[in-house]
Amino acid sequence: MDSKGESAFERGDRYLRRWRAFLQDWGLASDPWLNSVPDDQERLLLARGFVMRHRSFNFDAQGRASTKRPRPMVSATIRDAISGVASAFRQRGRASPFHLPHRVNDSGSMHPRVRSLIKGFERDDPPPNRQKAVTPALLKDMYNLAQTMPRWAQHAGDLILGGYFFAMRACEFCLTERPGRTRRLTTANVVFRDKKSRLVKHDDPSLRSKAMFVTVCFVDQKNGTKMEKRSQRRSGIKTLCPVEAWVSVIARIQKEISPIRNVGTMPVCTYMDGGRMFEVESTQVLQLLRRTCAIYDGENKYGISEAEIGTRSIRSGAAMALALQGGNSDKKIMMLGRWKSAAFLDYIRPQVLEWAGDMSSEMAKTISFLDVGGQSASRSPARLSPQHPNNTPEGEFPIFTPFDSRSNG
Repeated sequence: MDSKGESAFERGDRYLRRWRAFLQDWGLASDPWLNSVPDDQERLLLARGFVMRHRSFNFDAQGRASTKRPRPMVSATIRDAISGVASAFRQRGRASPFHLPHRVNDSGSMHPRVRSLIKGFERDDPPPNRQKAVTPALLKDMYNLAQTMPRWAQHAGDLILGGYFFAMRACEFCLTERPGRTRRLTTANVVFRDKKSRLVKHDDPSLRSKAMFVTVCFVDQKNGTKMEKRSQRRSGIKTLCPVEAWVSVIARIQKEISPIRNVGTMPVCTYMDGGRMFEVESTQVLQLLRRTCAIYDGENKYGISEAEIGTRSIRSGAAMALALQGGNSDKKIMMLGRWKSAAFLDYIRPQVLEWAGDMSSEMAKTISFLDVGGQSASRSPARLSPQHPNNTPEGEFPIFTPFDSRSNG
């Protein structure tokens, strides 16, 4: 089974072990780069054989095919495996057997017979089982529920709210089972400013009343961008406010831990309980979200069942909240969530009731269409603005207020 939370290097190494183990069965254990196989057709046969094995088997830690899979591996994972092995070939100046010969550096030249194999798999793949987005109503109930639970839940509730307003991945604000490239936030990565944009120190006794803005610095991320900053201001809603949430996180650490040790580089998920320090884990974050959904009848109240929630639901909820605002929401979503492409669309659920009325009214306003004989078919499709939202000049932090306090009071 594929592991989550790995870095790109770790994944590539895992796929390369599987490639070596595959070649061993063909008597090529000492020749992983196929130096002794100059014939292009033979190399293609090996490549297709590796793809078929990947589709059908689970693998052990050494990369050997261990058990037959009850369901075939999805095509997206197979593409990752091909990319990982091909990259290892290119790093050593060798031509990838999965790609057209004599085009070593062209990563987009997958061999047509390999591509057709993957396309065939895609037709048989099951529909993606994506985690559903959390809603503001769920987050409000979660916050109230957390106040009646142990210390870990109270800290986790504030982290979830804080992470939501920055479209964070769980690995950015809590401890995950297999930490990857993404760096967890520390207290030093969270900065507060007052209404005149002056810095407010973490140990300021009036931090909660002074703080008007919060800025988070993402030191290293999955997308490879380092030291990327995003800011939010007070929303005016106590239980749905990024500043209130992060003030609670920092103030709790300052009050409980700073008297006994330096907290400057301490992960924001750290909390005290019974005189001992702990860190909020992703399993606890998931537990709190699902428990909220179960207690408050999530299927009827939020339109989400307990089983449909995951840690990605937080990031998805942020994207959904902005998408429902219309206008230039795509740019805001990309900027807030630090997406480098339209990949954020995977987090958007098109079938939500809040869109239904708007769509019908907009469609009803259109009286007629002018058919210009197919000329429109030759026009280029609409694209996102070429001016990437992450090209914000240093020191200029965009401010987002996803929710209107008048509708969420």
